[in-house]
Amino acid sequence: MKKILRSFIFVLAGLLTVVALASCGHSHKYEYESDNTKHRQVCEECGDEQEWEAHTWGDWVVTKEATEDEKGSRMHACTACGKEVSEDISEKEPATGVATELTAVYAQVPADWEVANVYYWNNLTGEENTLPDDYKVVWPGVEMTLVDETTHLYGFKVPAGVNMLIFNNGDAQTVDIKLALAKNLYVLDTEAEDQKSISISYRAYTPKDTDPVLGEPVVTVIERITLYAQLPAEWAAQKIHYWGLEETKWPGADMVEVDAENHIYKLDNFITSSGFILNSGDGSQTENLALIEGKDINIIIVAEDNTVSYGKYENGVITPVEVETAFPDVYVRGDMNSWAAKDEYKLVVDGNKATLEISILAGKSFKIADANYGKQFGYVDTLGEEFENGGGLGAANITCVVSGKYRIVLDNLDGEPTLTITRIGDSEIEEEDHTITELYVVGSINSWTKSDDHKFTIADDTATIELTLAADDEFKIFDGSWDHNWSTFGYVDSLGEAFANNNGNIKVVTANTYVITISGLNTNPVLSIQAKA
Repeated sequence: MKKILRSFIFVLAGLLTVVALASCGHSHKYEYESDNTKHRQVCEECGDEQEWEAHTWGDWVVTKEATEDEKGSRMHACTACGKEVSEDISEKEPATGVATELTAVYAQVPADWEVANVYYWNNLTGEENTLPDDYKVVWPGVEMTLVDETTHLYGFKVPAGVNMLIFNNGDAQTVDIKLALAKNLYVLDTEAEDQKSISISYRAYTPKDTDPVLGEPVVTVIERITLYAQLPAEWAAQKIHYWGLEETKWPGADMVEVDAENHIYKLDNFITSSGFILNSGDGSQTENLALIEGKDINIIIVAEDNTVSYGKYENGVITPVEVETAFPDVYVRGDMNSWAAKDEYKLVVDGNKATLEISILAGKSFKIADANYGKQFGYVDTLGEEFENGGGLGAANITCVVSGKYRIVLDNLDGEPTLTITRIGDSEIEEEDHTITELYVVGSINSWTKSDDHKFTIADDTATIELTLAADDEFKIFDGSWDHNWSTFGYVDSLGEAFANNNGNIKVVTANTYVITISGLNTNPVLSIQAKA
């Protein structure tokens, strides 16, 4: 029986072969055709096509070693069809370390930068900046010397002790850069989508005899005093948030009580060049403050409405000090310019009035504010139907409802300024698409830069991502562009006890794996975070 079955199979196979040969007249001679992802076999005589199949890649083989000066390359081949694919290997990052003397650094920056600054520090001990006080710089750093206008090359000599750099134009900036020991030229990525975290590549630059003399650090004279503050009795806490050569995290450091009856508090070793805000830790605060150069001031008197006056405190007595300050330059700062103080958005002062005419798209939020938000003017009820209250800290944001061209006026600069915004005629401007197509978690988990590992999945106007977060991680939701209707989504009260508010950032209290969801992404976004079951 087995012999009969085997014979039958042989006969059947032979018949099939005859049929195949009869149908095309030959035995197929297959050759592979392929692209970068798949291959198939095609008969070179009759064109018979087999199904496409994915490549089965062999191991990568380095064809050119990368060096500090040049990229390398590697290739791998499909084990079935032999298709080869090559890719670059990034240049080796040069050795990095600490400047042991005054050291020239150069930056080749994007063509649209009108200025290049270098901010430098030392963080070898894990602290933010351990340079000696007289060499510390305040953000955005010091302006670099233009070396070559054609290639957009700038240079500066940083002091001994520096091991970290950031190049910036006051708005866009590089990532944190380690100081290279053998490479002195840092080429900025001019195609970076996220202009807040521009990457760099390392090169070497040989100075020319015709190059200008590079700027060098100016030794800063650090003056420290005991700063006093007379604060409202109803304040729950007495905090000072300061920035400059040293800085605190909001809401700042606790001040020490020195006179309970008169509600006077102090902070020792305050650097006189610092900017600062006095606050209660729970909502009451002054505007941005600074000590006035040339005035003998060591106490700030805060009234119940959070306005301030200045004085000299000595032997338990406050002597008032009269201060005259000019009204600062103010700008439209908002979604349309990454909330930066840019010259094209500066109000023009004429006598006792400042004005600006600009086009504003519906959905854009903004304030009128000076360079450090010491003066800021937000939503007022008299702005009309074209605007609404956009919320926000301090003076509320102004949100445009109707796109158009508007005249912004701050009047009575010498007194209590009033804000009006008037639409100019029936002007219309082109609307823009606010559809959010990408969304990221940015924070301490990824150096506050967008990463594909922390990218949301977006479907049906809802964005979701699952992440494992550790206690004390901080983050925001970022839409991948600083030009959208909203660029970041931070803390909201509905997140529950697993999260806390740290100056608008979402701070993890309880480590866990969480599902983060934003529904109504392009209509009315709602953020929720749930622990994974």
